[in-house]
Amino acid sequence: MDTYALDDLDPDGRAEMERCHRRAEGNSMRHLVSYYRLLTYIGMPVKYGGRPGELVGHSGQYVKVLLEGGDEPVTCHPTSSTAYPHGTQVGPDPDERFAHLVRVTA
Repeated sequence: MDTYALDDLDPDGRAEMERCHRRAEGNSMRHLVSYYRLLTYIGMPVKYGGRPGELVGHSGQYVKVLLEGGDEPVTCHPTSSTAYPHGTQVGPDPDERFAHLVRVTA
């Protein structure tokens, strides 16, 4: 598969690529809100695995975090091992969302 640098594209191609990227980023953010009730933003301080970092992007159903001292962002699950600033609403977990569908017998 050939890859091209953004600078190699003509202005129309560059604009289309940027529109697609913004649309994908928006879809990822909407997924986090609808599925996890988690409202995130670029630049949000977070901790992943106990290490401080900053949310730098979204990738599908995941978040991208640049950890302090890191050179490249890490793609992380939005609720597993990821901590957000105090007051950020997170949840319920998927297991809690579907608990009413599970019948437990004694």
